[in-house]
Amino acid sequence: MDSRGHYAPLGKDEIEVERLISGESRPSSSVSTLCEVTDSPPQKVSRLSTFSRIFHQPTLWLVVVDSPLLTRTKIDLHEQRIQTPLINEHNVNGPSIYREPPSPDVDNAWERLHKGDRLFLVGEDEVRRIGKDPSVLIEAPLDWGYGVGQYLAANQGQHDIHCLNKLRMWIYAEHYYGGREAVREIHALHCLHTLVQTLQCRYSTDVYTAMWVEGFDAPVIDFNVTRKCMNYENILRWDPEKPYTEEQFLALKPPSGQKRIPSDVY
Repeated sequence: MDSRGHYAPLGKDEIEVERLISGESRPSSSVSTLCEVTDSPPQKVSRLSTFSRIFHQPTLWLVVVDSPLLTRTKIDLHEQRIQTPLINEHNVNGPSIYREPPSPDVDNAWERLHKGDRLFLVGEDEVRRIGKDPSVLIEAPLDWGYGVGQYLAANQGQHDIHCLNKLRMWIYAEHYYGGREAVREIHALHCLHTLVQTLQCRYSTDVYTAMWVEGFDAPVIDFNVTRKCMNYENILRWDPEKPYTEEQFLALKPPSGQKRIPSDVY
């Protein structure tokens, strides 16, 4: 806002970062990697916090906390056609496996998106920068060979896709679980809550249009848009410098006297 309480126009760099965060479509000549947005004056943003705090005086316009992930791997941006016709067979590039009924191939395709060696460790300074208290976090055991002050971390984007997969599996609960058990429902509702908050936080401002389709007398929404997207293959190819496995995670036990958070906040 300006001094009179009116919203002032956004500066060029602010618009670039806003678009970068939202994934809005832009000309292909614009920012091509997540780090490039930090190199353009006059706005200085620390390379250690590519998505950092952008102040629109006199109020805080946007806050996105520092992401340790962006200091560990390069994520390219590219133009991508988001294709979501109502009929799976009508996809331009053929049916999407993510919309197919349960099968080993479908399960493997989904697991590829959110499984693998993308669990990593972060240092104490990084923990504090994202607003966490190291005293209640799980520190990697010394026998893992990473030294002191290394804390277990995972990426939210991976969890979001894991949650989407769990909701898919909940649709086919009889196939995957043999029924709709209460504990599975709790997990599904946790995932639903996670995803609705993520979508509200990173609200897409892309626009759908409507069209007339052969054989239909009612208007039809065109769900296809072209966006500037993060290249997810960069994430899948990322090989963390300090990884750990799900098996190592599940085998951990709390040290004697370890400080814990109250159970009613989990």
